[in-house]
Amino acid sequence: MTEAAVAECRLKLYPPGTLLVAMYGEGKTRGKCSELAVAATINQAIAAIVLKPAFEKCRAFLKAFLWHSYESMRQQASGGVQPNLNLQIVKSISVPLPPLDEQQEIVRRLDTLLDAATVQEEALDRALAMVAAQRQNILRAAFSGQLVPQDPNDEPASVLLERIRAQRNAAADKPAARRPRKAKIAA
Repeated sequence: MTEAAVAECRLKLYPPGTLLVAMYGEGKTRGKCSELAVAATINQAIAAIVLKPAFEKCRAFLKAFLWHSYESMRQQASGGVQPNLNLQIVKSISVPLPPLDEQQEIVRRLDTLLDAATVQEEALDRALAMVAAQRQNILRAAFSGQLVPQDPNDEPASVLLERIRAQRNAAADKPAARRPRKAKIAA
C-alpha cells in the first residue's frame, strides 16, 4: 500500500490499535472483533473503532467486551439470504464501562484464562497425536501377531485363507438347491 494508492482511492488509513468488527459473513466471520497491529485500510465489510486518546486505556476492555458480545451482535444482523451487520447496529452497541482499575482486572483475568485454555488446547493436540500414533502401533502389532501368544500348532494364515477360498469356490460351483414350493390352498 502506497500513499499514492491511499490518496487515489480515497481510502482512510487506520492506525495500529484500531478495533475492527466484521459486518458480513454467514459462517463465523460476522461479529468477530480484532485489532490492527499495523496501519491499514479496510473495506465496507468492516467497522473500524478508533478510540480517542482519553479512552486508549479502555481498548483491551472494549475488545474483550466485543468478543463477549459476539453472539448477541450476530443476532442483531438483518437482511435476507445473508444477514449482515451495519454501522448503525455497531454504533448502537452499549458498552458498560466500569472504573479503569476494574477494567484492567477483568482483562488480566481474561488473559489468564485464555492462556490456560491455550495450554490445554496444546496438551489436547499432543494427546490426540499420541492416541493416533498408539492406534497405529496397536494395529501394526495386531496384524503381525504380537498382541496374543501364538500357538505354534496353528496353521499359517495363508493356509487358512487358501482353505476359505477353496470352500467358497466349491460352494459357487454347486447348483443352488431349490426350495420346495408351498401348496396353495383354495378358498
